[in-house]
Amino acid sequence: MLFLVPHAEHLNIPPSKAIFLSTIGGIGGIIGQTIFIILVSKGINAFVLYIAIGVICTRSFLLDSISSAYVVRASFAFVQGFSFFVDDAIMSSLCKDAVFDERNFNMAQALCNFMGGLGVTCAGTFTGYVFDVIHSFTKVFIIIGFIHAAMVVHIFIVAVLIKRRRRQDVSFHFDH
Repeated sequence: MLFLVPHAEHLNIPPSKAIFLSTIGGIGGIIGQTIFIILVSKGINAFVLYIAIGVICTRSFLLDSISSAYVVRASFAFVQGFSFFVDDAIMSSLCKDAVFDERNFNMAQALCNFMGGLGVTCAGTFTGYVFDVIHSFTKVFIIIGFIHAAMVVHIFIVAVLIKRRRRQDVSFHFDH
């Protein structure tokens, strides 16, 4: 959501309208995080939610070049805000499911928070550098889409591995 306003201005959307894209993204984020928390508290698998929402967010980035209309930009801002706020909320849920020995949970949570902070810091620097090199917000957003797609694939692989490990643990306990 870092480049929403300059990207919109680059697409000839007046600054007085472009500024609202950040607000629209923030509203999407608040709604997304609220819905995510409700669904996870009702027992919905956090991995399934992340993958589904991640696919939608990835599409919004990869389709960035389809239109410069304000309505399209606002829709993308809402979807991306919704998705990124869910991304922020999901780390704790994923740690809970990914750690098999509860004694390691605190370290796993600390590492997730550290790596998340490092990623956010590096992401801003990286995308700023990419923009400086290629001078196109649209291409930067498409690159972010590919990076987000890789994250979704990674989470899918992790979910499969965790499920496989849990099955092995259950069968091990029945054998002994």
